[in-house]
Amino acid sequence: MTTPDGTQVAIDAGILPLIRILWGRGWSTMGSCQDMGEAHARGGAPGGERAGAFFAGYAWLRMPNNDAGAFLAELATDAAFTGRLDRWTHPDGWYAYCLHGAAGLYKSTQIYFPARQLDQVLDVLDRPPAAQ
Repeated sequence: MTTPDGTQVAIDAGILPLIRILWGRGWSTMGSCQDMGEAHARGGAPGGERAGAFFAGYAWLRMPNNDAGAFLAELATDAAFTGRLDRWTHPDGWYAYCLHGAAGLYKSTQIYFPARQLDQVLDVLDRPPAAQ
C-alpha cells in the first residue's frame, strides 16, 4: 500500500479499510495491526504468549498525538463508543495511551481496541466529520 506521502508499507488486510478512512481524513498512522494478540504470540511484537493472551482479538493503531485525539473525539460523538473510550477495563473498552520519557511526551499515541468493533468504527467514520 502507498501512504499519502508516497512511502510503500505493508498493512494487514483486516485493518486496511480503517487505515484508508483515517488517511482520507488527513490523519496519519505510524503503525497498525489487525490482531495484536496474534502478533505477540507469534513473536511479531514483544511479550510472547502472555501478551498474546492479553491482547487477543485487539487491533492496534499508533498515531501522532493530535491525529489520535481527533480520531477518538470523532468516535466519542457516537453513543455506542462513549463508554468504550472511557472504561478500558470493560470487555468492550478501548485502551489508549501516550508514553512519557526524559524529553517529555512521546509524539505518538498507542490505541488498542476490540477488532470485532471495526465495522462499527467504519460506520461512525463513514458519516460526515463532526463540526470542530
